[in-house]
Amino acid sequence: MGAVNSTSLVVNPPHSPQLVSDTDSLNHGDVIFRPLEGVYGRLFNHFGIYIGEKDVIHFTCDPNGAGLVERVDYETFAQGKRVHIEIDFSPNNSKKRPGRRIAQSALNIYYNLDGTKSDWDTYNNITLNCEHFASFCATGLKYSKQTKKYSPSSRDPGSFSSSSSSSETSLFSVSPMIPSSNRSPNSISSNNGPSSFPLSNMGP
Repeated sequence: MGAVNSTSLVVNPPHSPQLVSDTDSLNHGDVIFRPLEGVYGRLFNHFGIYIGEKDVIHFTCDPNGAGLVERVDYETFAQGKRVHIEIDFSPNNSKKRPGRRIAQSALNIYYNLDGTKSDWDTYNNITLNCEHFASFCATGLKYSKQTKKYSPSSRDPGSFSSSSSSSETSLFSVSPMIPSSNRSPNSISSNNGPSSFPLSNMGP
């Protein structure tokens, strides 16, 4: 998070995020983000993983602070705001996975195919937020540039240990969203999930 403009929080220039014009400009596994609501949107963003079929998997929390890995349609994720594609994963750029693997990682967690969904049972702005989730899917590391920049208890790069508060629990999260009901027959819609995801149907 090096410089702030009116629409996004740009980290470590010259790695500028790419503005999304529509879902046709997105590829499976793109890490996308949009500003938070209200005054927080001037500093912080909400992150998700585009998985195709105009759907996004993201990490948020319920009103009680419990973590939720949700699948929603792109428009629900965007909430009418400008969406960007994250292209800077420093200091972990060398660990950036191919798009297919990023999307697969998000789907594995959502459907608990790898048995790790319980790792996301608790949401915390400082230690486990939406950017940690997106970074984990993209690089295998739970990293948050937002908390590294703005947390007063910053120690390890993007990794923190501090007692949680109500503000820590909810700042980067959004209210649980309603998943899309307009998916094609080939898309995944059952909470039981498949034994594997059809990567052959995925784009770049």
